[in-house]
Amino acid sequence: MRRTIPLAAFALVISMVGPPPAAVAEQEPSPVVSTPYWDLTPAASSDYLAWSTSRPKDQPLWVQPTDGERFRVNPKGTWAVKPEIDGTLLAYTEGVSTEESYTTDIRFFDLETRAFVEPPEGVNTEQAEWWPSIDGDLLLFEREDVDNRSYEEMLLLDMATGESQVLASSSGWSRYFLPGGIAGGLAVWSRLSFDFKAGWWTSCDVYVHDVATGVTSKLDNPGPKCQFVGSVDAGGTVYYGRAGWGCGRHSQLLGAIPGQEPTVLVSFERGRDFFSIYARDNVDGSTTLYFDPGTCDEYGKIPDADIWSIEI
Repeated sequence: MRRTIPLAAFALVISMVGPPPAAVAEQEPSPVVSTPYWDLTPAASSDYLAWSTSRPKDQPLWVQPTDGERFRVNPKGTWAVKPEIDGTLLAYTEGVSTEESYTTDIRFFDLETRAFVEPPEGVNTEQAEWWPSIDGDLLLFEREDVDNRSYEEMLLLDMATGESQVLASSSGWSRYFLPGGIAGGLAVWSRLSFDFKAGWWTSCDVYVHDVATGVTSKLDNPGPKCQFVGSVDAGGTVYYGRAGWGCGRHSQLLGAIPGQEPTVLVSFERGRDFFSIYARDNVDGSTTLYFDPGTCDEYGKIPDADIWSIEI
């Protein structure tokens, strides 16, 4: 996410006044986008809202300017997911699927000129790249081995220097990383394991990486709970989901300073859940959370998901 204050200045303020308070919802969540299809993975700035819509034969990525009509970014014949907005730069995952295989890359798009921008070296390879998040020169993303789909890495790339580091890796079938965020000197993601016989996740946890110290820690999990997705604002508050095992099992959207008790920001009715969270930093110091709740179907999917927001 885009930082609203320099990291060094933020660290100085924290050292003077102590830890920031826990996140508190300022109002009830409200709908932002609703279509007959699955609207998911929102991202936002003060000038733009972006999201993808999953339709039976197509998955476009839409951008809605605050003062104009929405437009599609990814070309026809491709599908797109997980946008990220940093100023006027849009990043997202774009893929092409066939019956035999699929390919995915991270695309960069200039929202002012409405033209594609070549990503920096070290981003796209012959493997599959997913889930971009940007904070200044830092790009957080995931890379997957497309040959056997049994190895994944969570990478942090300094786009100014070209240097990258592997923050986490996972080997073996049915182990995955899910969308995260980067802001306030913290990178956030979740790691999940899936049991295909049971048809649901067997472990889900959210991880936080301190960019300055290089230390990665797991958020406390009261267990047995599934803690999933994740985002973070410029103040260092991490936002994530917590639920029982299965879609719509008392799902909650939480906010927490790492090491402190979380605050429940949204509690969902049984049978309702969400897939992703995006934290937008506002100029007044507040945070707007965007998420994509809907009703679970018999397959554990959320086909009627819409985009909602809540002020923190």
